[in-house]
Amino acid sequence: EELVRSGFIDPATGNLTTGTSPFNVFARVAAGVMKQPGMDKEQAYLGEFQEHFLVCSNLPANDEHWDSEDKEWVGKASMSKRHRFLTMKDLHWQWFNALGFGLLPESKGGAGLSKTIAMLEVIKAAALTYASNAPGWSDKVGLFFHVFGHNTVNST
Repeated sequence: EELVRSGFIDPATGNLTTGTSPFNVFARVAAGVMKQPGMDKEQAYLGEFQEHFLVCSNLPANDEHWDSEDKEWVGKASMSKRHRFLTMKDLHWQWFNALGFGLLPESKGGAGLSKTIAMLEVIKAAALTYASNAPGWSDKVGLFFHVFGHNTVNST
């Protein structure tokens, strides 16, 4: 309800909105209405998962200052040298916040709990496939969700 009122979710479709107000960069990229410079080639690292997922980057300046201790960049810069976001091309609201995964029952058009658990396994596999295929990544990869209330972009 809160995200519908604020314009982030289209009440007619239940999907994240892809317009410019409010601006949701990851939803726009996932929907194909916006491209991130230099990210096209990185999609290939997803292998078989490209159909359902997309890898997004932070702003270039945020990436450049990932290890800065300057007050201007703490809390704003990328969280690591190779910080990437895995986002879903399915823009239904049930997938935008990990805290709500599985709460929308199948009887109301949701994935339900068992399908959600399976999707989490696929998300993990997609992220690890990307990291194993992309140059410069080790096998020690941290996978994290940025949950609603503590994020700046409403998208998984």
